Amino acid sequence: MKVLLSLVVVIALISLVWFAQHANQPMQPATKHLHAPVISRHDILTATDFLAGIQQAVAINNQDDIDKWIFKAVEVAEAAELPIQDIQYIQSDLARNFLIFQAKRKLFNQEIQQAYYKIEDITPIKERYPEAADLFTKVDNLLLERNKLIQKLAAEMADGQSVDDEILKLAGDKWKQEFAKKVPKLDQESF
Repeated sequence: MKVLLSLVVVIALISLVWFAQHANQPMQPATKHLHAPVISRHDILTATDFLAGIQQAVAINNQDDIDKWIFKAVEVAEAAELPIQDIQYIQSDLARNFLIFQAKRKLFNQEIQQAYYKIEDITPIKERYPEAADLFTKVDNLLLERNKLIQKLAAEMADGQSVDDEILKLAGDKWKQEFAKKVPKLDQESF
């Protein structure tokens, strides 16, 4: 029993000495506090004004303006102290090409919407934006449905007579007046 008591006293003394020596040392946090950026790479690359600037530059095929917008994005990323990998991605050809691709698809959608309501040929738009080739079938189907409505209106206006170009044009004008307001606006999500 004396041995056990002596052992407890020795352990207690060793503990006191150890705690006394380490009491003046500042405590180290268990984990390092990492700096989390306020903004992400995604936030920068999807900012409304940034995308609008890229789109405008793409619309007029101004490569210098595209580069200026990307430079501004890099400046924002650096100011936000994003990781170097994110900054390098924003500067990369991959990001640049993707931004141009997305801008062209958005321009395609806008021009298709205008042509849809104006009853214009969309072939030149398709030729200008091969980046949207996966949307062509869907757009063609929408136009086919619109054209069926116009044909139906033309048949009603012809009152049993054959439909000629003049009646077809009048039916198209009537469709623009009556139906264009009822048809939901086409947007990027429609495709």
